Amino acid sequence: MTDDLSTLINNLNSRDVAVRGNAAEQLSRLGELAKAAMVGLCRAAADKDETVREHAVAALEGAGVPDGEDVAELILLLKSSEADTVYWAVTLLGRLESNATGAAELLAKLLHDSPHLHVQQRVAWALSKIGNRSDPVIQALNQAAQSPDARLSRNAQRAISTLERL
Repeated sequence: MTDDLSTLINNLNSRDVAVRGNAAEQLSRLGELAKAAMVGLCRAAADKDETVREHAVAALEGAGVPDGEDVAELILLLKSSEADTVYWAVTLLGRLESNATGAAELLAKLLHDSPHLHVQQRVAWALSKIGNRSDPVIQALNQAAQSPDARLSRNAQRAISTLERL
């Protein structure tokens, strides 16, 4: 299975859309066994091909919590120009909870700087899961709580409440 999984992960980077789509589809059927492919699947969530994107997202939804060793690579994905890649990197960091504490201040900056509302909303959620109460995190959440977007404001307010209870 390890060799097969490695092949599927490598195939996510193929130039051939059919190969990428097949790899993403197979990974979507593995559930938590696809955990090792999560970083590649984050990238594939922004693929130009809709089928690849759909299967990559299905795999990410079913793969659970990533390994703690993936934190550094997930942090690098926060700088991607692809909003869907960033969204999924944020989601996976949030799933890691306190194991992603080192990413909290970068997420706070992303909360402020991202031009993508769905990414900002997800960042507020992730910060509530990670549990870092540093000043930059609290400041970013307080600013987001004032957003005219109801979901972002609500997510930020929930995160603040969660962090206050820690």
